[in-house]
Amino acid sequence: MVLGPKEKEALPIIPMLRGETRGCGVGLTNLAFPSFGAIGGYSMDSNIFWDMRRTMSYNRFLNFIVGNRGGGKTYGFKKMAIERFMNGKGQFAYIRRYQTELDSTLPTFFDDIAPAFPDLELQEKGGYFLINGEVAGKSFALSTAAGKKSISYPDITLIGFDEFLIEVGSYRYLKNEISAFTNQLETIIRMRDNVTVFCMANAISITNPYFLNYDLKMPKPGEIWRKNNLILVENVVNPDFVKAKQATRLGQLVMGTSEGEHIINNAFYLDDNTFIEPRSKNARTFMTLVYMGQNLGVWTDMQEGRVWISEKYDPSAFTYALTTKDHKPNMLLVTANKSMFKRWVVEPFEQGALRFETMNIKNSIMQVMKWRI
Repeated sequence: MVLGPKEKEALPIIPMLRGETRGCGVGLTNLAFPSFGAIGGYSMDSNIFWDMRRTMSYNRFLNFIVGNRGGGKTYGFKKMAIERFMNGKGQFAYIRRYQTELDSTLPTFFDDIAPAFPDLELQEKGGYFLINGEVAGKSFALSTAAGKKSISYPDITLIGFDEFLIEVGSYRYLKNEISAFTNQLETIIRMRDNVTVFCMANAISITNPYFLNYDLKMPKPGEIWRKNNLILVENVVNPDFVKAKQATRLGQLVMGTSEGEHIINNAFYLDDNTFIEPRSKNARTFMTLVYMGQNLGVWTDMQEGRVWISEKYDPSAFTYALTTKDHKPNMLLVTANKSMFKRWVVEPFEQGALRFETMNIKNSIMQVMKWRI
């Protein structure tokens, strides 16, 4: 992806961002950040933020990074991208789900990282990222990935998908989310094996298209979970970041609340344990639900008056597909037989009698109920 003189002239002119010279070095640990001052006298430095180099040392192809809001995930990616380009290790791709997200992000893309590189000209022009006038990277919108399959990007060796988990009330996952993501990677990578992919997000919910599709597990705070030699999941929680956040006035305001658990301690704020409970010993299964390829058994205990949805199921029970994609021969589609789903799932939930054995099951069924009700 090299631009000639004519292409460079066609790019819109965007003011160059110059960083301050205070405490700026190439290494992440050399950066200086402002102090929190009067709030506890806690001085914030770069060691409290996510260091991408540790993750890179595992040499995984697809890396899912979930961490505290403001914990430096995107910052760490930008820093690594700039350093790799300056060291001749290739260009980078920056992905967001929708073009509107890019439109609001790109104008200030380099603002936070510019002070770390005071001697470099960092610019964004028409979706391209320029360093000292040379193309260092390009932005992509996942929603338009299908329309750019014929374009080649042989120089991109680092890919960052920012905010891959969606917060409620903002945007929605694409209808063909995983397919769009895979097609975007295919467009950029082709047959090469020299590309590393990072998917970064705040802790929203473990029930999402990526964790379900790749069958991922969320490790304990501060730990890394690996699957085969391709995938890594990192739960980014730095004790120093927690202390620094707690020292701020906002941190003190939300401390002890559910929102504080999310902002400070990286708790998945859409995931709570309400209605999660193991089924009783006397529960009996009578129906199977299929959602995103997973079989879920519906169990009931008449004495307790409760219904459970479990990963354990009876293959011989009546089977209902919750989506058209899950619909197979000898199955009933819920859209064509809403009464059973309403009777054994929706109504027990409305009456407070429905239980789920895992968080993933709860979040999946809650999502289906939003669609079906």
